[in-house]
Amino acid sequence: MVGERMAKRLLIITPVSERGAGCRYRIQQYLPFLEADGIQATVQPFYSDRLFELVYAEGAYGRKALLGCQRALARFGQLWSLGSFDGVFIYREALPIGPPIWEWVCARRGLPIIFDFDDAIFLGDTNPINGAVHRLKCAWKVSHVLRWSRQVIAGNTYLASYAQAYQRRVTIIPTPIDTRRYQPVRPSTGNGAVPVIGWIGTPTSAKYVESYGEAFRRLASRRRFVLRVIGAGRSLHLPGVTLEERAWSLERELEEFQRCDIGVYPLLDDAWSRGKCGFKALQFMACGVPVVASRVGMNYEIITHGVNGLLAASIPEWVEALEVLLDDQAMRQRVGEAARATVEARYSLAVNAPKFVRAVQQLWDTSER
Repeated sequence: MVGERMAKRLLIITPVSERGAGCRYRIQQYLPFLEADGIQATVQPFYSDRLFELVYAEGAYGRKALLGCQRALARFGQLWSLGSFDGVFIYREALPIGPPIWEWVCARRGLPIIFDFDDAIFLGDTNPINGAVHRLKCAWKVSHVLRWSRQVIAGNTYLASYAQAYQRRVTIIPTPIDTRRYQPVRPSTGNGAVPVIGWIGTPTSAKYVESYGEAFRRLASRRRFVLRVIGAGRSLHLPGVTLEERAWSLERELEEFQRCDIGVYPLLDDAWSRGKCGFKALQFMACGVPVVASRVGMNYEIITHGVNGLLAASIPEWVEALEVLLDDQAMRQRVGEAARATVEARYSLAVNAPKFVRAVQQLWDTSER
């Protein structure tokens, strides 16, 4: 294929580096497949590692503003190099705040744009720690970037339906899992250890665990378990629940998923949650860990209740689902195996990488007709 077409140079714009899950799983793991297809990709994140660490920190507004301005100047400086590329891939946004000036310049220069998003960023949800910048995010810019793009990749059907109001060339590609890396390990409870219910996320999503705190408290009064919370960025208030709280680490991320007996993926039933792509649930599932997830959005597409996972909405449903899994190790194994099979068949990197490469190639196929 490479010999049949001239190699293309693609500039990939992303908010975060590989320290952010979005860049790591929706960009970085595709790079070898792009290269094999003759696409030379250059990834340019907005956030430096230092600024990325500060984003979730309380206060430090002066340092955030200074580093943010420096990174914004660097981003605009990258416009001078656009002539070196045949196309631009924009993951979510070029800059985290402000109007889409950077994207507009690309469109005005006639550079073909492919836009990829995996959250309902058109709603303008923001980190409560940095709530003061909410109005500066300019969520309305998403519709403009969709119009300027020649190809769009959406993480699920909910996002795709929004995109199709502005752009007819929309491809749905879920965030994939490299199932060669994500492998099941022997459960920790085989020797009578206390079962571990695990949640892994970010400071912005820790609110979902607390929203179902009553379910965990009721469960703790009836069953023994440890609730392992990773990445919340703060101590959660769940009286009566045995908590094991850890900081998130890129180096330990895979092991943290593998070492849980049950995974939980709680969400609120709102528009923002319906835009989520169920990725944390998929990570647990790829490791053969049975998941209890909220009956929201893409979770319906991923999970068949009682087969490859369990779905719950109310507090009693959450208690019942977790109780069933805690009481039945054979069921945990059966559901975990089915979950793993689901990821391999529909959400693996091997299945989705060809779709991704094909979508990127269409950026030029459609523009050169």
